[in-house]
Amino acid sequence: GKSNNDQQQKNPYQQQTQQQQTRSKRLISMKTSMQSYFRPMMEHGIVLALLIGAYLFSGLRRLGAVGIFTLELSSVFLQLLQVSIYAPENSWWRKPEVVLFVHRVLTVPTFVYCRLIVLPFILWRSALFESQ
Repeated sequence: GKSNNDQQQKNPYQQQTQQQQTRSKRLISMKTSMQSYFRPMMEHGIVLALLIGAYLFSGLRRLGAVGIFTLELSSVFLQLLQVSIYAPENSWWRKPEVVLFVHRVLTVPTFVYCRLIVLPFILWRSALFESQ
């Protein structure tokens, strides 16, 4: 009987320490996930800079470069939206007004313009007339 009471008294303490360990693991994983989102954002920035440089200094100026540029630009804002949604709770990026701004002002208009207007209407139409 006494050993069962001792085990029951240890269980709440063990449960509390396990919960604290689980919380700290969650915070660590959220912190590393934020770091893992900033690396792709930097990669998008580098790719955009290379694309702009190739487009400006290239004599060819192919329509494909414009298509890749618009897709990449739209991807940057999609990635930024993902960063703001999955940011840690106390982060500036996680504030509802920041998430709404990134979503409504940056991501959706850029996505609609780049993927639903530029690609089908501008690039495909230009490719059609150039091929004739």
